[in-house]
Amino acid sequence: QLNAESIGIKSLDNEIIDYLNVEIEEKIKLILKQAQKFTRISKRKTLKVDDLGHSLKLYNIEEPIGYDSYSMTDYEKIENVKVHSSKGKNVAPQIVNVSFIGVRSEVLLHSLEMKNVFVSAGSACNNNKNARSNTLKQMGCSTEEVESAIRFSFQLDTTKEEIDYALDTIREMLPKLRLFTRK
Repeated sequence: QLNAESIGIKSLDNEIIDYLNVEIEEKIKLILKQAQKFTRISKRKTLKVDDLGHSLKLYNIEEPIGYDSYSMTDYEKIENVKVHSSKGKNVAPQIVNVSFIGVRSEVLLHSLEMKNVFVSAGSACNNNKNARSNTLKQMGCSTEEVESAIRFSFQLDTTKEEIDYALDTIREMLPKLRLFTRK
């Protein structure tokens, strides 16, 4: 129902929801079974994100946009920015954590909201809104990096244009926001 509402469908009949749940569940099973084959072929015991990516391609389903794709590396080109998310096969590519050093995460978050770019501050694993990310601390990030970290979460329908818009908006805002940062 939430997915339907997110694309403008006011309500769905329970019969339709039940039908979709069964159909989606079956498709997920097919994708996972195929991904398991890629795992076995690679002589591994653990399923990896890359196995799912190969499986999705077999079924002509686009992989979600994430750090390994398109322009996420463009964030690294912005001055005083540190990308904390790893590239590679053992990561969740739909989640990217970036520190915009010199701007507190809450300030950037609210500034981006005004431009209809929605991000998160803090850890996805923490429901305490005032808590700083222990994960970033354990990765050796400085206090300044932790306090300026923003998390981008991409959906299956996130477009390249939306990523470009977010990048352009951040590039435009950062110099102005950094002028007002407490030292």
